[in-house]
Amino acid sequence: AISTGTSGIEVGQAKGETAAMQDTRARLLALVDEVGRARVWGREGSEENRVAIDGLLAMRNGDYEAADEALSRALAAVDLRMVRSSLFLARGKVRYLLKEFQRALADLHEAERVRPAQASLREFAGMVHHALGEEAAIRGEDPIPEFRRSIQEFDESLRLDPTDISVLGFRGNVYARLGFQ
Repeated sequence: AISTGTSGIEVGQAKGETAAMQDTRARLLALVDEVGRARVWGREGSEENRVAIDGLLAMRNGDYEAADEALSRALAAVDLRMVRSSLFLARGKVRYLLKEFQRALADLHEAERVRPAQASLREFAGMVHHALGEEAAIRGEDPIPEFRRSIQEFDESLRLDPTDISVLGFRGNVYARLGFQ
């Protein structure tokens, strides 16, 4: 939920949003700020730059459907490897927040195809598989395969970047869900 508070625009936890989703939203806001400071989009004024920035701004404002649409249009136009990977990751995070977990995984696979072996991609894949496990449990299906896949993704993320302690927390949540203390 977006509201006006004492410090300007505040983005609060949306209905049904898990702590992991809230963390993802916070990271997306940081990405928007980082992209704005770094001006990574190349020539100012080009159409794909404007569309990508519109997508990131829509994401920041919590309009995830508009963000998905704009980032999809930007991805169709952008050729730079690093930018494409970042846009796929951003769109995957938007789709995660929209609870479109299979589409989020598809974007993560595309981001990895463009730039393999990124700890952030593995971390996010772990979060998506955890969410898929939770959905399976709600439907009365076996969540354990998704939870195990989530742990594998978190383990790979830690192998690539052993300094990211947030991954330990996410992995611990999955272990707790599996009944480990």
